Amino acid sequence: MESFYEAFINCNHTALGRRLKPFSLKHCLYLEAIGSPVMKLINGDEAEIARQDLEVAVIVCSSDDVINELRRPHLLMKLYSFKRGLTAFLSYLTDFIAVPEFWDRTDSETTLNAPWILSKAMLLLSKTSITLNEVWNMPLGELLWYCATFAEQEGVAQIQSDEERRIIEEVQNGK
Repeated sequence: MESFYEAFINCNHTALGRRLKPFSLKHCLYLEAIGSPVMKLINGDEAEIARQDLEVAVIVCSSDDVINELRRPHLLMKLYSFKRGLTAFLSYLTDFIAVPEFWDRTDSETTLNAPWILSKAMLLLSKTSITLNEVWNMPLGELLWYCATFAEQEGVAQIQSDEERRIIEEVQNGK
């Protein structure tokens, strides 16, 4: 259950001189809307992150008013090392995107056409008393664990146990 603890216990993160807010669905929404390669990484694809991509992602993840912040010049960020900034940002993502591994137990071939970001938000909004603002600003790892737990309680998924995860890793490593 290491990823469970990782999702809920986070430290403060800084990249390119800016303090980053807990990575949330709102950040995913903005980054996906602008076609950021950061979202490719989050979705499990390979992507190259250029300095400008990193700077935009840092602005998105550190600002209260993202749209106005993106319009302003951010010359001070250029003073910081790109490599260190990228390493810090990737560490930040790793800290906040600790997702549960689970077994899909659905028998249906139903496909959801809603964007995954909205689907996760809607699940929490419909099943809890959490407010719209709280859902959009909740750390992503926490949100994904809540959604996985709902799926498990509904019988459509089962979160993998530590023992199952250990066996899978042994098989993958050829032990």
